[in-house]
This record gives sequence, C-alpha cells and structure tokens, in this order.
Amino acid sequence: MRLKLPRFIPKETLKMALDSVRAHKFRSFLTVLGIVIGVMTAIVIASILTGLRQNIVAIIEEYGTN
Repeated sequence: MRLKLPRFIPKETLKMALDSVRAHKFRSFLTVLGIVIGVMTAIVIASILTGLRQNIVAIIEEYGTN
C-alpha cells in the first residue's frame, strides 16, 4: 500500500511563494542580503587563498631545484 503525497500545481506554488515574499518584504530582504553576503565572503576567501598560494609557489621557485 503506497502513501500518496499531495501534488502541487506549480502555478499555485509560485503564487503562494510570491504572496509570502510580498507579505514579508523586510524578512525577504534580509534573507537575500544574507545569501549575497555569504556568497561574496566565500568568493573573497577563495580569491585570497589562491593569491597566497601563487605567492608562496613563486617564493619557493626563487630558491631553485636544490
């Protein structure tokens, strides 16, 4: 015996989501802001680590193969 899950019509789901965003504008803004800050932080950290790695490799290569 299978349990049937309710199916949602995508149009209705999208309408509910947009209504929720419109009803809670400030909360939606804070959520988007948090996501943007998180992604930017990850990109900045990855860039810094890549730059440090390249700098360290360049310094080590100056010493030669000995």
